[in-house]
Amino acid sequence: MEKIAELLKIFLEKHLIPALISVAGAMIIILFLPADNWMITKLGNTLFVILAFCCIFLVVQILIRVGNQIKLLNERNSENRYYEKQRIQSNQEAIQTINDFVDELSPNDKKLLLTFVMNDNKILVANEAYHSFDSLLENTNVMNRSRFAGDIKHIDENIYWMEHSLKEIYSQGMRPVQGLWQYKIKDSLFHDLKLVYKQQGKLGNF
Repeated sequence: MEKIAELLKIFLEKHLIPALISVAGAMIIILFLPADNWMITKLGNTLFVILAFCCIFLVVQILIRVGNQIKLLNERNSENRYYEKQRIQSNQEAIQTINDFVDELSPNDKKLLLTFVMNDNKILVANEAYHSFDSLLENTNVMNRSRFAGDIKHIDENIYWMEHSLKEIYSQGMRPVQGLWQYKIKDSLFHDLKLVYKQQGKLGNF
């Protein structure tokens, strides 16, 4: 019995609840089993109690571990659902922001923006001209713009596209009086515009 008491002391110090459950379980087994049970007869009361205690303790520990794993899995799933919900909400807000921006554009600027999206953001070469302050081409938050220094006669149409009026000038054998500018939508914004267009099949709320 001293050995059992010493064993119980160790378990009670480190695993109080599982040890108490195991002790109670072992006592119940002893109470319900007849004294001449073959296991009790073969092992003796002390060893049988230790065996019963260890078996119950092992089962309890397994159940606790399984319970902890299930709890951890549920917490992770809950966390993943939360972040997924936040991601969807953030995406919806970003899409709405883009659609609101597109709705505020003039019809010509909206058509111009859609052309950029459809041609995979090729660089637009256009005449130097006055544009209103709210023009898409003048919006430096949207467009990268710089002087065009290339040869317009040998323009690479896989990279560039020309403004319609500029193309007409060259088709008639004339040259523009003003200088030339090149425009391209900023890469980060273009990526978002492309995603919105792919998802909605259009740009804007209407």
